[in-house]
Amino acid sequence: VSGSFGPEKYDQVIKTCDRCLSFLFHEPFVVSEDEATGGRKSRKASKAPPPSEGKGVELTEMASPLYEETKEAEAPAPITFHQNVLRAMNFHSTLLESLNINYNISFMGSICSSEDKIKSRKMLIEVQRKLFECILHFVRDNPRNQKLVFTKLPALRRYMGPLKLPPVWPDDFEDHHKAKLDTQPGMGAERVIVECLRGNDFLCAEMVPRDLIEAFGGLLNGFPDPSISPLLEFFIILCRPSGEKVINRNQGYCIEVLLSPELKRIRGCLNDTFGLVDADGAATT
Repeated sequence: VSGSFGPEKYDQVIKTCDRCLSFLFHEPFVVSEDEATGGRKSRKASKAPPPSEGKGVELTEMASPLYEETKEAEAPAPITFHQNVLRAMNFHSTLLESLNINYNISFMGSICSSEDKIKSRKMLIEVQRKLFECILHFVRDNPRNQKLVFTKLPALRRYMGPLKLPPVWPDDFEDHHKAKLDTQPGMGAERVIVECLRGNDFLCAEMVPRDLIEAFGGLLNGFPDPSISPLLEFFIILCRPSGEKVINRNQGYCIEVLLSPELKRIRGCLNDTFGLVDADGAATT
């Protein structure tokens, strides 16, 4: 495989991520009073065993071309104490370093066969997806972790939307090779951004730039039927992150973006459902 990242290192990273996810979701052991005083050991195991190594955690994904299809209600909740332990270990620095991975690196001068380039790209994508999975559950319902990860918003945004194809094709890379390069599902950066904002009034009110709303609007407009897209949750959370406080500024931004004449599918959906826009995209009263 192209470069020094071979199958053995790939397996090591995947297993390490699975163990971190297992730690995040595993109930802490309870040490009995006897054990604490040096007597009989009787640790109580967690209510549910951790996922088997190599299989990861059964996770909820938003149903769309960007996400695998599952049900939100089935999502397990990470343990806040374990999230905090990982933060104290500076675990987030390692996770955020993964945002620098270039999964198309094998197409940038590596001397290897076309099949090896394809395999290398696939391995790096799978590794980065697993690392994004760790980031997602590191921030869930944890305001301090949300803020830490959201500081890397520019890097997260690079992974929004479909996977990027290599910028340059090798001379011997033929059409049947190109057909093996996936662009869907995406990396899942949108889900991480949404989880950073969920329930976090401060981030939603102070740290979300308007062009991020426009970027989500563009992705939403790419769905055949925007009315059933999971990306709508971004706009809901942005306007009412904790279900209580309403952020008026974000409401105005969202209305302006969603009624933009450039987002024709969204405009058509609104018109079909509510009759809110005319043929030129102007809002009606």
